[in-house]
Amino acid sequence: MRSRTVLSTMLGVLLLLGTACSGSAPALPQSTKPSVTTPQGTPTASSTSGALLPVPTTHPSPGGHFLQLQPDVAVPATCPVNPVYAGTLGKSGVEDVPWIRADPLSAQVTAFLFFVEPTYQHTHTYQPLHTGGRYPDDGRNTKILWIVDASTSPATATITGVKVSSPHQTFQQTLTLAGSATPGANYPSIVNVPTPGCWQIQFNRAASIIFWVIGK
Repeated sequence: MRSRTVLSTMLGVLLLLGTACSGSAPALPQSTKPSVTTPQGTPTASSTSGALLPVPTTHPSPGGHFLQLQPDVAVPATCPVNPVYAGTLGKSGVEDVPWIRADPLSAQVTAFLFFVEPTYQHTHTYQPLHTGGRYPDDGRNTKILWIVDASTSPATATITGVKVSSPHQTFQQTLTLAGSATPGANYPSIVNVPTPGCWQIQFNRAASIIFWVIGK
């Protein structure tokens, strides 16, 4: 009788062990199941964003004896371009180059428009910025010298273009600080706007100029 009891006990233990090895773990209730995290791809930041900087409705006169030039094409009222002036600002080498003061004035950024033809002295007009970095009729490029009157200057600067009517259309260029006898930090560029229209070109996201851009 005793041996039968022992045998029954051993058979029971073996049966339990076999069930544990061959069976699956009991399912957890739905409320206690661990959540599964789906791996997310690392977001890739766009090189440019469509954020426009504040666009002033008016531009204060720079004062002094400066000549304000007019574009030689009709510019829509919806494109509040920054005024272009001619007259020396006391910077050597650019005395006869028309210029634009960027907004806000506190940024102390001035764009010297080398693409404006010398005929402005007689016509008092200028040809707006062209797409593609050059003018197809005579091949001149769209050179702009950005000068920052600041005590410290980074080795590089960035210009970001945002189309005013379609802020998702953007472009970006990196500029390199150039040595110059002209006071201030000098950043030469050939601005390559992709499409015609009204563009805000931002300098280091801190200052901006509205250009009317022409093209075929």
